[in-house]
Amino acid sequence: MNTQKAFTSSDLKDGRDVNIAGYLPIALSMEILRLWDLGRELKQKNIWSQFTNHQREIWMEIIRNRDNCCKISSNIQDITNQTYYVDGRHITDKISFYFALGESINGPGGYFGGCLDSLSDCLCGGFGVKPPFTIEINGFANKCEIIENILELLNEHNVKIKL
Repeated sequence: MNTQKAFTSSDLKDGRDVNIAGYLPIALSMEILRLWDLGRELKQKNIWSQFTNHQREIWMEIIRNRDNCCKISSNIQDITNQTYYVDGRHITDKISFYFALGESINGPGGYFGGCLDSLSDCLCGGFGVKPPFTIEINGFANKCEIIENILELLNEHNVKIKL
């Protein structure tokens, strides 16, 4: 279902109006819009910990897209040789690890990969930090098998892991 939308803006400096017409390839559900609103002025970490699996998938897309939009308009300098503290209490699967990692590096709702390929891209720079750096994971006892591949990739990219 394609949804046609038209937007008008009078905020241009020269006073002209601009009409932008387009469509969304899918109709956005109220659930997606509610989650999008949560991410607008996020100040608290781990809000995703209470989400359902479906909501976590939506949240990953929201933070990934927001991160991409923010990078276009800013000139980020990557930081190296720092230690980032990951709150491991809410890590139950791979996606929750990516959420916790993103928030430790880029703050609440922060993004730093969502799969091995995107994590590898983030480790090349342009996402706030670049190796070498250290990740200290707190409150994540005896769950390393959940994220074993992720930890191996981080190690290969000169990221020191402390559990």
